[in-house]
Amino acid sequence: MIQILIYSFVTGTQVLLLALALFLVYAVSKVQNLALGAIAVAVAYSFYFALSNALPFWALILIPLLTATALGAVNFLLNEPFTKKQEYLFALLTSFSFAVVLESMVSIIFGTDGKSLISGISPVYEFGIYQIPTPGLIIIGLGIIIGIISFFIVRYTPWGRMLKAIAGNSFSAVSLGINSRKARFIVYLLASLLVGILGILAGFNTALTPTMGFSLIIMAFIAFLVGGISDIKGTIV
Repeated sequence: MIQILIYSFVTGTQVLLLALALFLVYAVSKVQNLALGAIAVAVAYSFYFALSNALPFWALILIPLLTATALGAVNFLLNEPFTKKQEYLFALLTSFSFAVVLESMVSIIFGTDGKSLISGISPVYEFGIYQIPTPGLIIIGLGIIIGIISFFIVRYTPWGRMLKAIAGNSFSAVSLGINSRKARFIVYLLASLLVGILGILAGFNTALTPTMGFSLIIMAFIAFLVGGISDIKGTIV
């Protein structure tokens, strides 16, 4: 039972990281962005491409970074026209369509069979009779750190207050000198980088498949809605 809970906690932390990305995007745009799961998978596959072709270490970092940045920018450009018009349902449908396109492209390029980022047996950390995969342990640690940092930034910093101002009334935010479009663009990029890191770590923990992001984003979306779309504390809980 405890072993099952350990593995479930790893999955739950993956959901947490995706839910935080959903929260940040929603905070500045009121858009429920379902493309983030597919972006995570696409970034993970870009890392797999660099790894399987034995590219140098700098390429293992640069290629996923550029992929996450490019996909975040495209995601922003697709959603921004609807965000400005406050047509949030169309933005949600656009993000979902973008996710389907990304999954289809990954399937065409890499195939639908599972891909592993680790050759051989995945390393595990043992404590007593229980085990946890090392990538899973990293995911949990990363989730705790990012969750704490995100909470304090949103609740107690000027940047967090800016997010609240944009979310509350973007037109009033503009009158106060806040560049809402620039803030949304930066958040979209940060969200893509966050889920990209998650996608790579998840790929070390389990086999990569083109559709793995869909199940995670659905769970994260539910957690985001149940936790409270305007309260980051609820999302984390």
